[in-house]
Amino acid sequence: MILIFALLLAFFQPSPSADVATGEWAGMMSRSGDHLGVRFDLSADPSVRSTFSAPDLGAIDVPLQRVTLGMQVHWELVGDASTTVFDGAISGDSMSGTFTENGSAGTFALHRVSAATGKPYAERDVAFYNGGVRLGGTLFLPAGTGSHPGIIFVHGSGDEGRWASAFLADYAARHGIAALIYDKRGVGASGGNWRTSTLPDLAADARAGIKLLAQTPGVDSHRIGVYGHSQGGGIAPEIAAGNPLVS
Repeated sequence: MILIFALLLAFFQPSPSADVATGEWAGMMSRSGDHLGVRFDLSADPSVRSTFSAPDLGAIDVPLQRVTLGMQVHWELVGDASTTVFDGAISGDSMSGTFTENGSAGTFALHRVSAATGKPYAERDVAFYNGGVRLGGTLFLPAGTGSHPGIIFVHGSGDEGRWASAFLADYAARHGIAALIYDKRGVGASGGNWRTSTLPDLAADARAGIKLLAQTPGVDSHRIGVYGHSQGGGIAPEIAAGNPLVS
């Protein structure tokens, strides 16, 4: 009778919840003798992004895809040219496992971070329009009263989303500068198609973002600048030329 009761108890015991993996984890990825400091912020709520950060790579809060959480975990980090697949297991406040990328394998070892440090700025999703094209982005607005200077980050060539500039936007916001990052046409939450667009089209997208910045409470419309890398650096002069909102 006791044995039957024990078996029934085990059978009806709730299975481990995804909550055991929810939270912030920090540690190392290792492959072929190389090591990279990383952080993962994992959420069991599908409406909340799970993210990857690696300061040495200039990566912060890059969204993860196909996330499965529990005592066994799985997620994928999808890049422009490759996808890194993670599989691991939790033991107490430790998590470890393997990752593969383009056929090359490595390991990761993480520990649970006891408390989130938070960010000294507000972060909110925004949308703006260039004609009929809707652009989706994220605005980092520093804490505190008064007006802050602003900066818009413009993409390089190819499929580039807002997260490619998130590391620098975070740096700017931590130093009192409002920062706008956004998805390029046809990427993420943005409509249109950059492949069939001209460089003047892309410059006009950025000018629409600058207009949004200038109209945002807490941003000094007389102190807005443009940051562009690669292709974005090439069209930055066109974005700024004759634009009274760029100082």
